[in-house]
Amino acid sequence: MRIAIPDGHYLSGPISFGIGRIADALHEIGHEPIIGEAEGCDGIIRIDEPEGFGTKGRRFDSPESFGIETAARAGVPTVSITGSDPRGLMYGLLDTAGGIRSSGPGAHPFTGVTAREGRPDCPDRAVSIYTMHQGYFEARLHDPGYLDAYLALLAESRINCLVLVFGYENGGFLAPPYPYFFDVPGFESVRFSGLSLAEQRRNAESLGALIRAAHDHGVEFVPAVWDHIYRGGVQDGGIAGAAAPGEEREGIVTGLDSGNLMPYTLAALERFLELFEGIDGIQFRLHNESGLRPEEMAAFWHRVFTMIHGKRPGLRVDIRAKEVPDSIIEDAVDTGLDVRVCTKYWMEQMGMPFHPAHVSVQNQFDRRHGYADLLRHPRGYRMQWRLWNGGTSRLHLWGDPGYVRRFIESLRICGPAGFEVNEPLATLMLGAPRDSSGIPIHREGYRSYRYEFERYWLFYLLFGRIGYDRAVSDEPWEDEFHRRFGSGGRALMEGMSIASRVLPRIVASCYRYGNFPTTVGWAERDPQGTLPEFALAEGTDIQLFASMREEAESRLTGAVIARRLPSTTSAWFTETAAAVRRAIADAGPAPGKQGAEYRATLADLEILALIAEFYALRIPAAIDYLLYRTAGDLHSLDRAVEGERAALSVWERMIETSAAVFTPGIVFGARTPALRGEWSEEL
Repeated sequence: MRIAIPDGHYLSGPISFGIGRIADALHEIGHEPIIGEAEGCDGIIRIDEPEGFGTKGRRFDSPESFGIETAARAGVPTVSITGSDPRGLMYGLLDTAGGIRSSGPGAHPFTGVTAREGRPDCPDRAVSIYTMHQGYFEARLHDPGYLDAYLALLAESRINCLVLVFGYENGGFLAPPYPYFFDVPGFESVRFSGLSLAEQRRNAESLGALIRAAHDHGVEFVPAVWDHIYRGGVQDGGIAGAAAPGEEREGIVTGLDSGNLMPYTLAALERFLELFEGIDGIQFRLHNESGLRPEEMAAFWHRVFTMIHGKRPGLRVDIRAKEVPDSIIEDAVDTGLDVRVCTKYWMEQMGMPFHPAHVSVQNQFDRRHGYADLLRHPRGYRMQWRLWNGGTSRLHLWGDPGYVRRFIESLRICGPAGFEVNEPLATLMLGAPRDSSGIPIHREGYRSYRYEFERYWLFYLLFGRIGYDRAVSDEPWEDEFHRRFGSGGRALMEGMSIASRVLPRIVASCYRYGNFPTTVGWAERDPQGTLPEFALAEGTDIQLFASMREEAESRLTGAVIARRLPSTTSAWFTETAAAVRRAIADAGPAPGKQGAEYRATLADLEILALIAEFYALRIPAAIDYLLYRTAGDLHSLDRAVEGERAALSVWERMIETSAAVFTPGIVFGARTPALRGEWSEEL
């Protein structure tokens, strides 16, 4: 059939992108898109008032809203789409493209298109990426094809903001980022070592192109300046041989010191705002981990806030809450900035999809994570919740719609608020030599993608679509599972939903506090030490989850614990592992040579089931060990040894499964062996 669609060339980037996706969908199911010409066509796509949003009898009460109407005009099936703004109209077009695709070959392409309206529940739905490794970052920054594919995935998932984090515990790279893109007159001594003028210009051109490409996909771009001067300490990220402060070494900013830090930062930041005027906001890390000393912070930030308000008064400024005194937050508000205060949702890990009822004792009187004392009234700032899933679900697939729905609902605790999640593979290559090449994560036979991020399509789709509308049906991902996996898709989808609950439950119920940071903990591949060490772990919601030590004491004293016991959690892991394996069995084997993604998904499910089984066995062993240590009962010691041996046998199966699927030598960090070694090295 011939379907008329508008010519997108004269429209804004997001609308043109949406029209292009409709054309792709028509081609996919065997129909011919006719650009701009309606006569003699079998269906018409209409865009209502592309230059005047929100009029013609339709009123939208929020940005990013859209409406889709289906009717017959002069006997020709017609789909009319309108929106409150270009991004909202793009979402309407993308929704229509999905409906066309679901119509399937042989039917009229509008069969699957549904009349509907859309408006966002969560106004800000951001994904953050890190500059952990120079070579890996530059390979992405300078590849237009990569950026176009990545931004297309964000747009189609309704992720509306990309945050690019400069710095963050990576040995001083991009601390600060400014000389990586330009020199500042009067500060010729401040430079990015080893960088030629041509390379510097290319970096600036590529960042500008990234900003423009983001806008063409309806995605905001927010740079995050997390390091303002490199002074070692936590900033070195635990990287062996990391540069010392002031050391001349390639990939490090030199020439910056206490004497010129303030004037250089003001001049460089002003130049950054001018050169990259398209940025939609800016994010700052404010406390000592950014390189600032406590005595420098108040004056430094007052002058930065004042300069930003003078140069870009409407620019959104995100400030991290950790260790920031009220006086600095109040200064930002009083300066007149559009301020958002960002806080970690649940440690630097992926806990449960609700705010912890009671955080670990180490953080009950600070702002390291959670809402702390930030929900005060009145307040002059909005909240932004950062889910640090990048410390937990680093490598394996993740996708539980129920988790995301509860997570989005919980953000309403302080009124309309946004969220930011880490991209999957967020810390990949952290700790590898700066000039090393990227290591493919999969062995041959398990690669089904051009770019590795593409395998995590479900993660982006769930956080974006449910973030936009927490009442959305499961249809978008059900259709995609069926398209990718055929008859096995339904079972794989159910298995993924169940398996995705394993890692958050580990973090919430039996996670050692020392694993708090993204650069340390990794629930996917860290058994958390020896059995005596693991036995002392606590839950990270200590109001809901009792510790193994507390359960052992209650068995000896008869005391009642009105919290979820570790033994109950052990049974949950057993049941969950069994449920995942039932889904694997229902899905059946991967079909033929073309089933790389199918095989990789089955492998991820099996490994997550093994992780659940490992904890199901190790938790009772830890309780028995504590009973032996407390009461001297040798029968408890025997059970502990037997349970630990059983848990280790599961770990050996995990080694065998992962070794067949994943490439040796994948690096996700520098601080602990678990982040840069093999599963076998943790045995």
